[in-house]
Amino acid sequence: MLSAGATGGHGPAASFDFRWRGKVALHPGREQDQERAKAGQLWVETGRVFTDRFGRAVKPNSDYHAWKALLKRAGVRETRLHDARHTAATVLLAFEVPERTVMGVMGWSSTSMAARYQHITDPIRHEVASRVGGLLWSPPQTN
Repeated sequence: MLSAGATGGHGPAASFDFRWRGKVALHPGREQDQERAKAGQLWVETGRVFTDRFGRAVKPNSDYHAWKALLKRAGVRETRLHDARHTAATVLLAFEVPERTVMGVMGWSSTSMAARYQHITDPIRHEVASRVGGLLWSPPQTN
């Protein structure tokens, strides 16, 4: 979650909060009711489901600015926010997380998304080759 504290409290990223993702379907309105209470008289009722912390429409580039601020604070190279989805999916593959679990974590409804987002890395290839090699050429075990 990014909040004002995570971005130093400056610019559009300071007012954007990622907490709504995944929670709206489970508890529509509950998260927003809490934000409304925190904002008090500063809350602007727009009737929108996805809002900033004051009830206003989320700016389309807010996640972009929040992402860039996070990268800068972390001291890592510039990359697209979308690339993080590929990285997350590939890390889950490397951790051998079951596909059904990956689908739930990543928000996918189709297994075809795994082919699009998960990338077979060299360490994964070597691990598979080692396992296959161990099955084919390991010395027979005696009891």
